[in-house]
Amino acid sequence: MEQKSPLYNSVAKKIEDYIRNEKLRPDDALPSELKMTEMFGVSRVTLRKAITILVNENILYSVKGSGTYVKSSKVERQMYKHSSFKEEMISNKKTFHSKVVEFSIENPTHEVMNILKISEDELVYKVKRLRYGDNELLLLEETFMPVELFPDLTYQIMTQSKYDYIESKGLRIKENFQEVLPILPDKEVASLLDVDKQTPILMLKIYSLLSDETIFEYSKIYYRSDRYTFRLHAIRE
Repeated sequence: MEQKSPLYNSVAKKIEDYIRNEKLRPDDALPSELKMTEMFGVSRVTLRKAITILVNENILYSVKGSGTYVKSSKVERQMYKHSSFKEEMISNKKTFHSKVVEFSIENPTHEVMNILKISEDELVYKVKRLRYGDNELLLLEETFMPVELFPDLTYQIMTQSKYDYIESKGLRIKENFQEVLPILPDKEVASLLDVDKQTPILMLKIYSLLSDETIFEYSKIYYRSDRYTFRLHAIRE
């Protein structure tokens, strides 16, 4: 005898159909829990199991004390977490890869020198990477790292996870400091990201520290605003 699928699986499918039929958009709220139990003729326990399935599949998200909402197809960056791009893609359940478009060694600009706290005669790697999730271009990353700290860094390493490489050397990454700015891209950034120069994008300036307080990277990350969203959970004290 064929085993029937649990009721909450069919309710999850009905919720998906409801979202599609009502043309709900990202961040639109679903009806209240009470309303949906009436709509689908099920108990609150069954409804909650169905919603949990859709939350785990990145179709819905819930806000405690507020309700359940349609999730955006955009990648979410959690601002309070110090995550690598690889970790971010895994948490968003996306495949990922990077394409290095520049890998060079040069003298630092005054900006880079001041942030990395190095002298003008110390060399830095300058690396530009296009980063993809599910084969979709998401961002351009421009990174500067001291050559003295990472003398064996290579082009091939930078096609993979930079943080995996650093931690494989026995170094512990402690924290970072970030600044987010809305900008209009210059000609080069617009071309690499494949966006119009008049399309606003988000730029993240970030520098990161090792456990001994050494600043090991300074990056400018340019996000396609049509494919990325920044989420921050703040508590009033």
